[in-house]
Amino acid sequence: MNSCLDIRPHHCYIFFNLNAKEGTMKRSAACVCVVMFFVVSVAVAGEVYQVTGPVLEVKDTSITVQKGDEKWQIARDKDTKVTGDVKVGSKVTVKYQMKATTIEAKDSGKKEEKKEKK
Repeated sequence: MNSCLDIRPHHCYIFFNLNAKEGTMKRSAACVCVVMFFVVSVAVAGEVYQVTGPVLEVKDTSITVQKGDEKWQIARDKDTKVTGDVKVGSKVTVKYQMKATTIEAKDSGKKEEKKEKK
């Protein structure tokens, strides 16, 4: 039976029987691709920070966590992923990113002094 779907173990070596040099090159190329994927994904995602501590307050738009002597109030919205039952007193870890929402320049940098001619 010779058809395209005839897959027997002795046919598989054609696809996987690589000499040492070809196998090493393909594995190296695959490793480079995987590393580049992770580097790009981290660069795109931006810096992720976290704070861990007991919850002081939970609202629809924010959560307040005690970290040492400081109270951290972090905004949240409908897209914030929450796992478990978050309530006052429970210990949580909040992961967040800092992102600018607006940037307003107050001046155009250094001002040039005008010299008067006499």
